Amino acid sequence: MKDIIAELTPYSNKEKLLRYAKDLIEYSDIIDIPDAPLGMPSPSSSIISCLVKDKFDSANIITNLRLLDINRLNLINTITALKMNQINNFLLVRGDLPQVGKKIDDITPDEAIDIIRSKYIDTNLGLLLNLNKPIREINDRIERRASFYLITRPWFSEKLEEVSKKVKGQRSKLYLYFVLITEKNREFLLKHLPIEELIQMEKLDEAIQKVENYVDGILFSSPMDHEGLINSLKISHKFI
Repeated sequence: MKDIIAELTPYSNKEKLLRYAKDLIEYSDIIDIPDAPLGMPSPSSSIISCLVKDKFDSANIITNLRLLDINRLNLINTITALKMNQINNFLLVRGDLPQVGKKIDDITPDEAIDIIRSKYIDTNLGLLLNLNKPIREINDRIERRASFYLITRPWFSEKLEEVSKKVKGQRSKLYLYFVLITEKNREFLLKHLPIEELIQMEKLDEAIQKVENYVDGILFSSPMDHEGLINSLKISHKFI
């Protein structure tokens, strides 16, 4: 059984945020909450995670933590508070350069794993994988033995089979990031991502079937188009 993961856009309107979260919980196994995407100001992933968990106790959440903005003390404090709220899945990301203020850059995602594990052994920690990088760099990150890995780009690569075998061989999970392009979000997405890294809605079924044997789940994202995201989740249930 594959995990269906839905990305919850960190809206600043609480009622809208919780309404959309409810939709995503209905159609997915896990919701992923990004932290200041593209380095732009937005509500904190950690705080949103607590809001959603308080409202929907059964919600399974992956909280994203942007390490470029915090130091080691803040990292431990944040993890501790989230675990108090029954949140135990964390995606550790460096993050894009902040568009407001200065970066702190005290700790890398690879270092953060050791820091968190030294205090909390029973924590699910995830790292990103970029398959555009040399295979040696990819393998070095896999050897950090994270609980799960999320491939962000590209969504398909000749390296996928090899990476899948290595990740599964150490009993970690491998997830893949699908960014859905629709008429509603086309202009926005094409400003930030190359067209070949985006999934056309009418080709979603083909994309799922192409990768399903290599991954443990797919994270679906459709920025600025909630209806498009829900449609992609419904389609995914036919294949995953």
